[in-house]
Amino acid sequence: MTGIPLGPGREFDLIRAIASRLGTVAPALGDDAAVIPIGGTNLVATIDCSVEGVHFRTDWMSHREIGWRAAAAAISDLAADGAGLTGVLVSLGLPGGGEESNAGVEIMAGIGDVVQEMEGTVLGGDIVRSDRVIIDVCALGTADHP
Repeated sequence: MTGIPLGPGREFDLIRAIASRLGTVAPALGDDAAVIPIGGTNLVATIDCSVEGVHFRTDWMSHREIGWRAAAAAISDLAADGAGLTGVLVSLGLPGGGEESNAGVEIMAGIGDVVQEMEGTVLGGDIVRSDRVIIDVCALGTADHP
């Protein structure tokens, strides 16, 4: 069972099944962010994945807007726990690995816009070849009282 109360629905049913399978190795699954006590504060970590055709369409939004949206979605999970942004790690899945287009650069520019506005930093990440654009943003922050 999860450590966080979950509502009804297929996504929550899946989380409950995963938590049941993992047992004590994952005692607090369910929240959008993990709160980890460290010293006199708490590290708050979240990860949010955006997939082309599911969360955005490149014919509706620019790559910069897509990056902005992906980062904002992850960072909002920190805010929900009362955490300020320290930084983000970003994994990009790009068609052809991204070498032949400016998509990766523009996606990261949009992510950078949000991160700068929130006074954080881009800490690093990964780029992989993918059939479609995939953006996975891990946001890290701290909260004294989440």
